Amino acid sequence: EIADRDWSSDVCSSDLVLMYLSLFSLALTVARIAFTQKNVFLFMAWNLFLAFVPWLLSSFLYFHKIKKNLLCALIIFVWMLFFPNAPYVLTDLLHLRKDLLVPVWYDFIMLLSYAFTGLLYAFVSLNFIEVRLNEKYKPAIIKILICLMIYVSCFGVYIGRFLRWNSWDVFANPVSLFGDVYERIASPVRHLSAWLFTFLLGTLLNLVYAAFKQTGRRRPDRKSVV
Repeated sequence: EIADRDWSSDVCSSDLVLMYLSLFSLALTVARIAFTQKNVFLFMAWNLFLAFVPWLLSSFLYFHKIKKNLLCALIIFVWMLFFPNAPYVLTDLLHLRKDLLVPVWYDFIMLLSYAFTGLLYAFVSLNFIEVRLNEKYKPAIIKILICLMIYVSCFGVYIGRFLRWNSWDVFANPVSLFGDVYERIASPVRHLSAWLFTFLLGTLLNLVYAAFKQTGRRRPDRKSVV
């Protein structure tokens, strides 16, 4: 029971940090809009919401012990569709430009705050999924699955940032979307930049995720009792 309370405390702490980071990012955007009278970066609020969706789905899966494998698989599938939206926020740093209305350092801090928030949403969300998968599969298999999920999500970041596809296009425009994906799978050399982006960003996020788990306070087993 004590172990469960400690784990719940860790989860609540991460929720608070995410809430404060989200509010801080939004406050910076609101202040910028109020000062410049231009809503140039208003889209960042929407991107942050999209990063929040996979966290919400994984939280539901984590806190509700769903015994039906089919329902669990369906939630993870939908989560996987939206999961790339969380690390995608990192690429919004590309929007950093000199603006005569505000100092460039202000926009840098604002975009960086969104990037950190999106990345934390991604890692906490992925950790929730990992905990649930640990109840069904062996640790070695979990490590492979998590690693692959990160690489797949980074490919999703690529097609979102550079091909401008969205998560809901899987249902709204599946033929064109899968056509673009198939073209890059069938002709990897022709689309080398897509795979280099996926490999490099995926490797970076795998390493950072490993550090994220190792540097945090060691969490006790959910089933352990002190």
